[in-house]
Amino acid sequence: MKKSIKKLLSIVCLFALMLSFVFTLTACDSINGPVIGIVQYVTHDSLDTIRDACIAELKQQGYEDGKNCKIILENGNADASTIATIMATLKNKKADVIIAIATPTAVEAVKYSDKIPVVFSAVSDPTDILSSGTNITGTSDAIQVSLILDYIKEVMQTNEKPLNKLGFIYNPSEANSVTNLGKIQEYLKDSTIELKTKTISKSSELQLTAEALATDVDAIFITDDNTVASAMSVLANVGKEKKIPVFCGVDSEVNDGGLATIGINYESLGKETGNMAARILNGEKASDIPYKVFDTGLKLYVNETTLAAIEYTLPEYKDGETVYFR
Repeated sequence: MKKSIKKLLSIVCLFALMLSFVFTLTACDSINGPVIGIVQYVTHDSLDTIRDACIAELKQQGYEDGKNCKIILENGNADASTIATIMATLKNKKADVIIAIATPTAVEAVKYSDKIPVVFSAVSDPTDILSSGTNITGTSDAIQVSLILDYIKEVMQTNEKPLNKLGFIYNPSEANSVTNLGKIQEYLKDSTIELKTKTISKSSELQLTAEALATDVDAIFITDDNTVASAMSVLANVGKEKKIPVFCGVDSEVNDGGLATIGINYESLGKETGNMAARILNGEKASDIPYKVFDTGLKLYVNETTLAAIEYTLPEYKDGETVYFR
């Protein structure tokens, strides 16, 4: 008898828990307010920082998930078909705005810009994206390729190291990386420095690729390639083992073990992205909001642990603040 009562009580408790869960879901679905889709290409520090800063800014502007709006967070996991499915789903859910973080995500999002405003973020060269629709704006993290390359040469000279061969690793399916490769080639076209490139299609290929490249170059430079960035610690470890400096395009890559970069603050970029989305939700047209390139207030980002490991000295950066990671 006691066992039967105990069993009955367990069933009642389970039913009550399930009922509570259903009510919670129903409450979430019944929230009156806009639907905001935030889609990032893959998980790594820069994109995560943008996402979090964007959500924080939306809240600051009066849009808080679960209270007066619904924020749908999605991650494409660097897979084109997954991103395409996510965008189609956001259309079916009648999203009021799509925030697309990173170039490959933005490329897919603009296919729906005739019906849903799109705010892109962390797009190096937004020219093609902006010309693909009329309901688009966003923020650009254009990598300061020439400025970083100038600094790379200065670093090598300071340490009396040769710079005959410069390595570059990228995923050719990422338009942002192809754009930056073109900028590097243009910079080096009249130089005696030979550019040695290696391509990868997924982050699991980075270890062997980096090891092969490190034996053939004097330094390595990566920009904002998401495939490389998602496994940055792997490349950083190869650089430290071979005592080869790995220069980066964004601060998170330095935080993950790269030697140095000159660049922007991605929290600021994410905040502005969120601000643009809020303006659209408040009634402005995306096409009336100029896109913004973050190319001022640049800082030198340095990883002190990596600097010590490869036994280099860095020249002073006179044009801005220096930020150190450990």
